[in-house]
Amino acid sequence: MASLLGRSITFAAVSLMGLMSWGAHAQNTSHPSFAVTSVKPYVGDPKPFSVRFDGGRAELGRITVADMLRFCYDLTTDEQIVNLPDWAKKDRWDIQATEEEDISHELETGPLDQRIALMRQLTLELLHERFGLRESKTTRVLSAYELTVSKAGAKVTPAGPVIEGFHGLDGGNGHITANGAPMSLLVMRMSAMPEVQGHPIVDHTGMSGEYNWKLNWTPELSALSANVSDLPSLFEALQQQLGLRLVPTKTAVPAIQVDNITKPSPD
Repeated sequence: MASLLGRSITFAAVSLMGLMSWGAHAQNTSHPSFAVTSVKPYVGDPKPFSVRFDGGRAELGRITVADMLRFCYDLTTDEQIVNLPDWAKKDRWDIQATEEEDISHELETGPLDQRIALMRQLTLELLHERFGLRESKTTRVLSAYELTVSKAGAKVTPAGPVIEGFHGLDGGNGHITANGAPMSLLVMRMSAMPEVQGHPIVDHTGMSGEYNWKLNWTPELSALSANVSDLPSLFEALQQQLGLRLVPTKTAVPAIQVDNITKPSPD
């Protein structure tokens, strides 16, 4: 998983998963959109998809409609998308886009959550314009996890007003460092871990703002798990090191009902 660095923000998915939390963003227009887009079928090995916004351009590589919907609406699993045709789950696309100058400026400044929310709005509008998407919000009752604060309280440090170095999350499976990261990024990263088995994660911490922390654990599916390790499991590490808990539950989670979707004409 790529880190979130400076002006360039890249998401690389190691599996089909939801990303960061959906949030409102103050805009001059309620429907910000790309200036120009190019959509072409992807032909090649089915490598993980990527979403990159950098320097006035956006690139969505090897991506399916299902991937984009999960990105836009903070969905963890395809079970949260109702009435999506098979081609929208399987067909991959390479998409390139350019941004208007004012939108590009907003993507390079401000709190990370707001910048990510704008990326999602742009991607959603692309789905509306190029794929004819028409959708409505709904809920589905699914097995899920609630992210909560333990009784002893959270063990994270609020980020200062000036964040130096990378901004967000850095590190791979087993070691993550947060520098000015909101809880939504932790939810995103945990939803990709095999330990949660693809179940949605609902943030019930009530913690806004950005935080610094480090998390180290023994990954469930790695060579380390077959050997003696001093590091705890993911669930134990969350509670011991961050003062947070993932609690299994069955609850209503956000979902999207797809009312219309069509294949775009490549250009």
